[in-house]
Amino acid sequence: LCLAISIYLLIVKRFQDPERLEKYYYGICWGLPMVSTIIMLARNLVEPVVGWCWIGNDYTAYRFGIFYVPFFIIFATSAVLVGLTCQYTYKVIHYGVSDNKERHIKYQFKLINYIIVFLVCWIFAVVNRIINSLNIFDYTCNMLHTYLSISHGFYASIVFIYN
Repeated sequence: LCLAISIYLLIVKRFQDPERLEKYYYGICWGLPMVSTIIMLARNLVEPVVGWCWIGNDYTAYRFGIFYVPFFIIFATSAVLVGLTCQYTYKVIHYGVSDNKERHIKYQFKLINYIIVFLVCWIFAVVNRIINSLNIFDYTCNMLHTYLSISHGFYASIVFIYN
């Protein structure tokens, strides 16, 4: 979310002092996970679940309330900001007068690829947890969830390096 906000402010709004917001990004990126972690530990919700420790199978409501609902909100907000940024760069590339069209194309390509990587890496986690909440435990879905969710940073770095 902070990356999407930062890119939106820099490209679309032409925000001049992005470093000024770093302390807020830091607070959001550490503060929100800390709140959910404190809730999980205080309520004793963490249990071994297949490949790691996670909110136990008996606490499906907490899984969705502490992780997946905020996850969807953050993802949706990020997707909207990325969409607005892509719309802006598209207009600049095709209709605007810009001497940086190649740079705008590069930004647009990178933004779209970040969203694709995010979706591919997390779709199986979401599907797996939904079917787990119905007491269905599919091995293939769990394997894809495990592999792709822990690989998200790797694939995002490939997108970053590639561009």
